[in-house]
Amino acid sequence: PTFKKSVEECSALAKKHSGWSIEEELLRDEKNSKLADTAIAQPCIVALQISLLALFNHWGVSPSAVVGHSIGEVSACYAAGVFSLEDTLRLAVVRGRIMKKATGLGKMASVSLPEQDLLPYLADHPGLTVGATNAPSATVVSGTKDGVEKLLASLSSKGVQAKELKVDYAFHSEQVAPFMHELEKELSAFLSPKAPSTRIISTLTGKEEKDVSTSFSPAYWAKQMRGSVRFLDATKTLLASDYDLFLELSPHPVLAAAIDETASNEKKQASVVYSL
Repeated sequence: PTFKKSVEECSALAKKHSGWSIEEELLRDEKNSKLADTAIAQPCIVALQISLLALFNHWGVSPSAVVGHSIGEVSACYAAGVFSLEDTLRLAVVRGRIMKKATGLGKMASVSLPEQDLLPYLADHPGLTVGATNAPSATVVSGTKDGVEKLLASLSSKGVQAKELKVDYAFHSEQVAPFMHELEKELSAFLSPKAPSTRIISTLTGKEEKDVSTSFSPAYWAKQMRGSVRFLDATKTLLASDYDLFLELSPHPVLAAAIDETASNEKKQASVVYSL
């Protein structure tokens, strides 16, 4: 009931700005699901994460620090007290709608190499960039379709494990740069971050963010959409502060293994658990 109530509240607030229902989209069966549409997926992921947070809070489990990966950073800001619930959902709606404009422009791929080892390959394939660093040997490449396809062929010939992600866009790359100004302008109409009440580590900088005049401002979200997701650096920041229990709030525990790998690489003991 706690989870359901939260989803319903998120859905009602988001619908004011989107015209569609998060609750309805989450309840669709797989055949009729629209979650491949990033304009739908982003607010749905945020509502799911916020509702999982509400459930764990109800059970007496609350975070002493938060970090979010890409759209998850929107949810993390809510968890840290940076934004109100409505502004959080509105941010997710606007971000998803604008980023949808990059659909069809590029590709993304996951590569089992450290970032520094991958960079020489990228130099040979113009139009590609590091979209995310998730773990010491888990890096995401983002860019043009042709560039990603040629890179995958090159990596395969060298025996490097890599796979194309099931998306038809290239987020966190130059492909979304043309939409940065539009996102910043739309967010400037309503977004006003507050000082975090819970420690929050940015995946744009990989460091703790405290100065709300620059952190999580409309300009920040424009850069966050374009910049590389520094999840590895954010995890290392937490580990360096002796955090040793991580809970992943997500529809699927895609980052649990990345946190495990980073902790092992940093010679730190950490327990990683997940919600779904």
